Amino acid sequence: MLSLTWIDFFIRLIPEEFIFIWGICTISNIVISKKTHIIYCILIAIEVYVVRLLPIHFGVHIIINNIFTICLLIITGISIDIAIRNSLLMMLLIVISEFFNMLVLKILNINIEAQFKIPGVESLMLSPSLLLVILLIYLTKFLLRKKECKINVID
Repeated sequence: MLSLTWIDFFIRLIPEEFIFIWGICTISNIVISKKTHIIYCILIAIEVYVVRLLPIHFGVHIIINNIFTICLLIITGISIDIAIRNSLLMMLLIVISEFFNMLVLKILNINIEAQFKIPGVESLMLSPSLLLVILLIYLTKFLLRKKECKINVID
């Protein structure tokens, strides 16, 4: 079971879901209303919180969370292939950003295991990775736009 405190829910999970949904919409060139964005972010955050309380193996919760997110995106009107591709892309961007964040913490000789035992500190120490996710979203958007321009020029 992967426990999650309420501090983590508000400091880390809700902002991460806002960025997650925003990134999917940005990369997909799809606009959703602010109200829909907020509702989806809160729904996904609650779903992630509940799934992490289940007695399941590590990794299974990620699959369940992605399936739930993809279903919400399909309800929004995003096609299933774009929803799957961009959900997995956003998961990859989050993993990359958290890897670099952990690498920086190791370089700075911060005892990660000891710090993560304190409630809320884990969320604060991993929050710089959210800024990196935003930068990676813009980079991905730029690269996709550049690729589309090359395709259009050739055709």
